[in-house]
Amino acid sequence: MTSHKPVAPLPELRPLGETIKGYEVVLWWGLLGPRGLQRDLVAVWNKGVEQTLQTKEMQERLATEGVDPIGGPPERFRSAIRRDVEKWNRVVKQAKISVS
Repeated sequence: MTSHKPVAPLPELRPLGETIKGYEVVLWWGLLGPRGLQRDLVAVWNKGVEQTLQTKEMQERLATEGVDPIGGPPERFRSAIRRDVEKWNRVVKQAKISVS
């Protein structure tokens, strides 16, 4: 378990971060569009996704997968992507990983 908290389908499985302090790897899914996509279109798209995430059917389906839907404004997703890019850039540099 690489998230910071247990997931519903496997409550007995403790997160790795409880053993290795600070360890957390969060997988996420999101929708991306082309650069410069019109803001009004992004807003409509985001609203539809938010509504879908709030349905009982989607909540139940995601819960069985151990997924905790967050949703929110596009800026939140953009910030999450930036944080992950910065985090994994640090990991690559510290581990001296290179691509040949």
